[in-house]
Amino acid sequence: MNNKKEYALYIHIPFCARKCNYCDFTSHAGIDHLIPEYLEALKKELTFYAENLKEPRLKTVFFGGGTPSLLDPNDIRSIMDHIKSGFKFGSNAEISLEANPGTLNFLNLVKLNKIGINRLSLGAQSFDDDHLKVLGRIHSSDNIKYTFWAARHAGFDNINLDLMFALPHQSVEDWEKTLKEALSLRPDHISTYNLTIEEGTPLHKDKKRLALPSNEEEFEMFDLSIKMLADKDFKHYEISNFAKPGKECRNNLVYWDNEEYIGAGAGATSYMDGRRYSNAKDIDSYIANWRDENAGINLIESHKSFKRNSSEEISDAMFLGLRKLEGVDPRELLSKYDIDPFDLYKKELNELSDKGLIEMNDSRIKLSKKGLFLANEVFERFV
Repeated sequence: MNNKKEYALYIHIPFCARKCNYCDFTSHAGIDHLIPEYLEALKKELTFYAENLKEPRLKTVFFGGGTPSLLDPNDIRSIMDHIKSGFKFGSNAEISLEANPGTLNFLNLVKLNKIGINRLSLGAQSFDDDHLKVLGRIHSSDNIKYTFWAARHAGFDNINLDLMFALPHQSVEDWEKTLKEALSLRPDHISTYNLTIEEGTPLHKDKKRLALPSNEEEFEMFDLSIKMLADKDFKHYEISNFAKPGKECRNNLVYWDNEEYIGAGAGATSYMDGRRYSNAKDIDSYIANWRDENAGINLIESHKSFKRNSSEEISDAMFLGLRKLEGVDPRELLSKYDIDPFDLYKKELNELSDKGLIEMNDSRIKLSKKGLFLANEVFERFV
């Protein structure tokens, strides 16, 4: 393993107070008794990477889930201390934590800030209590406002709000109200995601009975987000993400720029040395794997076959990079992968351009405004 690189580090915390009705992530409610064993396994995995990468340097750390804020701040401190014992940190490292507004109080926010968490991502989703109930969230709109201001007073100067649109029974006017409520708090970053109903979730079981917005209404909500956030000086830098100047999520930019990252925890994904691989999603299996004294050796052996070739790498770079509003620079891709995307994807690029889904010239390939809304139609041409 190479030790002269900077990485992003993702820490997966799979515990929740309640599983949301739309969620198909690796997360579980009612298994808090596994937290001590899980954290022990997590630390063993982190030690493995620290030793084999020989004190790797981190530019970002991201606690995702699940609901990381469900953990006691002392557990977060313990994880952070363990990371610091084996990893070096780049200057001004971004350290983010996802949080549910229903799981935090002022005292815990103060503790998290003192630990070194310097970016908070609040899973607000909506400021309409009826919509929150449909989604299965445990918080109310008042909880969001309290948690936001408590976080500000606790010292957080970089706060993101996650919001969802195209919800059951949601009108364009409803979405506009949620955006106004969010903007009134003056966050530093806003992420807006259209609801995707995944198989196996409670919402999928009721899909036929859900009164979902039409495609036209969904586009209107998407367009409204862009206009309202631009009016408040938010930079639209990725399909679903808007930031005040200098507040872009640096952890996520690592993914979209196709740079290397370490993923630790159940279901976490890593990308290193041209290999992409994921840990076991099942929590019991993940814990059992790291009880084995040969866990590190087994990890290396199981991942040897995941080496990707240049064509696969440029495919990843295309569909990840096109998520950004600035798109990709074909000259950089040619230099990095020794493949000219204009040659490799001549047919696909011309067809997408004819459909008005992308814009391109010698120095840039990027999604058009129409392509931003129909991004999956673009991405599937590069997978």
